[in-house]
Amino acid sequence: MSNFEELNGAIKVFCQAGEMRRHKLVQAIIAEKKEPTAYQALTQDLEISQEMISRYVKRLTAEGLLLKKYQQNNKKSVYLEITPSGQLVADIHREMHQREATYYADLLKDVSDADLEAAIKLLKMLS
Repeated sequence: MSNFEELNGAIKVFCQAGEMRRHKLVQAIIAEKKEPTAYQALTQDLEISQEMISRYVKRLTAEGLLLKKYQQNNKKSVYLEITPSGQLVADIHREMHQREATYYADLLKDVSDADLEAAIKLLKMLS
C-alpha cells in the first residue's frame, strides 16, 4: 500500500462522524440499485444506532430525498426508496467525492514519503 493510500485511509477513519454516518446511510440505500431498501436491513448492516438511522431517515424524507414505503400485506415492514431528487443529490455527492479525491491526489503527489508518514502518524494518534 502506498503512503498516499495509507493517508487516505487514515483520513477516512478520522472523519467517521456525523456527515459520514449520513453518507453511509444514503449510500446503503442507493447501493447502485433501484429497488427499495428494507429499513430493518439498514439497522443490521450499518454501524449506526437505530435511533440515528431514524433521525436521518426522517430528515431525508422531510427534504424529499427518500420515500417510506410499506408492503400491502405488512404495514410494519418499512422500505426506503430514493426519489429522483435524492438520486440527483446522490449523483452530485458522488461526483464531489471523485473530484475531491482527484484534488487531494494532485495536491499530495509532490509530498515526500516522510511527510506523508508523519501525517498518517498524527491522524492515527488523533483518531
